[in-house]
Amino acid sequence: MIQFVVSDFDEEALKKSPKLFSKALLASIYLNRTKNKMSLRTAYKRALLREVWLLNNIERTEIRALLYFIDYLLKLPKSMSEQLVKDIKDGISGEEEILNLYKEDLPPTLAGVLELERQEGFKQGIEQGIEQGIEQGIKQIIIGLIEKGAEDEWIAEVAKLPVTKIKGIRNELK
Repeated sequence: MIQFVVSDFDEEALKKSPKLFSKALLASIYLNRTKNKMSLRTAYKRALLREVWLLNNIERTEIRALLYFIDYLLKLPKSMSEQLVKDIKDGISGEEEILNLYKEDLPPTLAGVLELERQEGFKQGIEQGIEQGIEQGIKQIIIGLIEKGAEDEWIAEVAKLPVTKIKGIRNELK
């Protein structure tokens, strides 16, 4: 029976290898290296997750399995895991499509990234809706004042808007 020790492998060669097994070995090396060094483990995990999800010409199910393995092996305290999710989300600009390929069954860290994106998109949508609602409400009040015969200058002063804006709304009514 052949036995090997993870530390016998050349880390640089493993980093350069496109093979999935090399990334699993790296995760093992990083686990051994970071027993009580969670900030270093976070850095290794971030780099390794990114490297794996960018691999080409490999079945998604195999990549997904390796992502789960990395998440399981390189566990982090909750607060550090949450920060890692935020860091990954900030660092994947332009690569969201890649993560969406795996969205059916992502490992916890990357699922957290997609959830954070959804929450931020939802929040942004609500904020835009509120802003548009306020603008529409103000416009309706201005229309009501115009219909009651108020002067454009007075409406502009009360609404704290330029007179040109009030005149534009008046012209829309014609």
